[in-house]
Amino acid sequence: MTTDRHLNLFYTYNQNNQLIENNLTRAWIVTLDFLSGPVRDSWMRLLLQEALAHIGQSTDDLPSFVQASFALQSWMDKTTSLNAPKRYLVTIASDRPDISDHESTPYASVPDGWIYDYDLERKTGYCLLVEAKLHYNPLDETQIKSHAEWLGLSPAELENHILAISWFDVARSIKELRSTLTPNNQEERILAHLTGYLAFFGYHIFTGFNFSTLKEPPRFELGKYSPPAFSYFRDIPQTPAFRLIQSI
Repeated sequence: MTTDRHLNLFYTYNQNNQLIENNLTRAWIVTLDFLSGPVRDSWMRLLLQEALAHIGQSTDDLPSFVQASFALQSWMDKTTSLNAPKRYLVTIASDRPDISDHESTPYASVPDGWIYDYDLERKTGYCLLVEAKLHYNPLDETQIKSHAEWLGLSPAELENHILAISWFDVARSIKELRSTLTPNNQEERILAHLTGYLAFFGYHIFTGFNFSTLKEPPRFELGKYSPPAFSYFRDIPQTPAFRLIQSI
């Protein structure tokens, strides 16, 4: 039975059949916020481990995400984004941005989301800025450099602070998380809803074919068949004898 997609936590009416990338980023951030601290921490480490390896770091370099806080777009206190000891720019796209060292003209950028935990008094914590694109929409270098201003990073520093992942990575990490941990019932349901919402955007993880649902083939056999219509040809009378002549 096909399930009405409007039963999905993140899918709403009145979208005019348009699935907007900001809504997918919001769905991911909301899911992270609803998870328990240990499950959230495990998921973020699964998701970012390859991106960290690309810049010569590991998940051991990450602080805990157990107490993480979240924000969307410009709802960020720059005291946190500029002063957190660990600052990363997380890109969710089909490609990794190519960042040159030269300066560009920045503008008032609006990031898609934030994951952070910063203690102002102890000067400890982290801040992750999130910029997401759908499908093959490219990351824009100027936009990335403008985002870097939120983190107080120069173009030369950016290369070692970008964690590049894709929405397929998000979907794969959910599958791995659900197979290695035992989220509680509510966490399992919200992860299932996010998996379904990703699928509405076309981000499916291929798991093979379920041949058990195929029906038995019909019984048939090959044999000699003489259609009765062919017998009528035997009853056609002989063609009359005639010839063509030229009329004068």
